[in-house]
Amino acid sequence: PLVRAGFALATAHVRGGGELGAEWYEAGRLHRKQNSFNDMVDCVRGLHARGLAAPASTVLRGRSAGGLLVAATLNQAPDICAAALLTVPFVDVVETMRNAALPLTTLEYQEWGNPAVPADLASMRAYDPMHNMCRRQYPSLFVKTGLNDSRVAYWEALKWVLTVRERTVDARACLYVDQAAGHMASSNKFEYLQELALEHAFAVHATARRNEPG
Repeated sequence: PLVRAGFALATAHVRGGGELGAEWYEAGRLHRKQNSFNDMVDCVRGLHARGLAAPASTVLRGRSAGGLLVAATLNQAPDICAAALLTVPFVDVVETMRNAALPLTTLEYQEWGNPAVPADLASMRAYDPMHNMCRRQYPSLFVKTGLNDSRVAYWEALKWVLTVRERTVDARACLYVDQAAGHMASSNKFEYLQELALEHAFAVHATARRNEPG
């Protein structure tokens, strides 16, 4: 539907993912996590430089740890896009990793670090979306979370959206809490299509708003 509406779709294989092998993954985790965000900015600016998109017509989308990628990218370059869609986003890195009672925290030390280790804590704080928000205008945001999410607790999205509204200029942050959902998308075909339709409608509206004359 987005392609038919005139959008081009691009996937950024940033370092920290496994798409390009073990070295690519190792180059984007722990103390080298900043490479992921630099890669994302470079990918988007590369699309702009090639004339495939412009900031006023660009929408970023990230889910779970991809939500961290998008949120950290917005802190680094808030003028890079017109809108961003974040689903069950992992955006409160330091405080979540401090809570060993959560089911995934200790298992994820190898990915993000252990905040009890000073070097790991410094690394996380350097990119944590909650700690690096700047007093600038942010793009339009659609943030979706699930009340029953056991992987990324719903309060992370609530806390982040509240912080965006308090700290940024002219914040346009829409929060949607699905009271029946967990971490994954709905297994019901029609409910899943409704979720996608909501995201697509937001993307179309946000880019149309940024491209209005005057």
